[in-house]
Amino acid sequence: MFGRARAHLVVFALLTLTAVGGCSKCNGGKQDTDNVQTTPPLNPTTWVIAEESVVRFSATKAPEQKVSGSIGGVSGTITFDPKVPTAASGVIEVELGSVITGDDERDKNIRDTFFEVAKEGFGTATFKLSGIETDATEFPQGSTITGTVKGQLLFHGRASLMAIQMTFERRDNVITATSTGGFIIQVGDWELGMAHKALAAVCGHEELSENFPVTLEFVLKGNG
Repeated sequence: MFGRARAHLVVFALLTLTAVGGCSKCNGGKQDTDNVQTTPPLNPTTWVIAEESVVRFSATKAPEQKVSGSIGGVSGTITFDPKVPTAASGVIEVELGSVITGDDERDKNIRDTFFEVAKEGFGTATFKLSGIETDATEFPQGSTITGTVKGQLLFHGRASLMAIQMTFERRDNVITATSTGGFIIQVGDWELGMAHKALAAVCGHEELSENFPVTLEFVLKGNG
């Protein structure tokens, strides 16, 4: 009787070890982690700029003739704690050669003549984020906040401090950041006068506007 009971206990122990630790013959006694799915942190502090991010702009080439375009190729990593929205830092880069206006020849003219992407350091616009001014004390899931993004923009060989009004929406660890109200690239502020004249000449638009309204549409995904 005791021998049979002892045998039952041994079988039970083996079954318990198999359930807890897995089959030692299959994975060398180690727990199989190949199929373990990790859940994104509820409050990540590292955010990656997603590929669907875009910079949109418009220009007037003649009275009542408006041209709109976009620039993809946006990348970067932001350090941002939703529990402390004002504390943010990071770098965002925009590849200016990815400009699209719906006309291949015009796109080439903008890339080569206006942005002058062939020159060293001119092919990328870089924004160095230094912080966000906002009245919000936290940025929980499902909420929307507004604020002023501050940092330094390096563009066309020049650097300038910027303050950009933006709205932020957070859904499922994805933040959509959209600029609002009056972000304008002015030819005179960036010493683009010669490039502007060259673009107007090659395109045949002498009344090409010198101010270009810009809208930023960034998508940030939590990464840790």
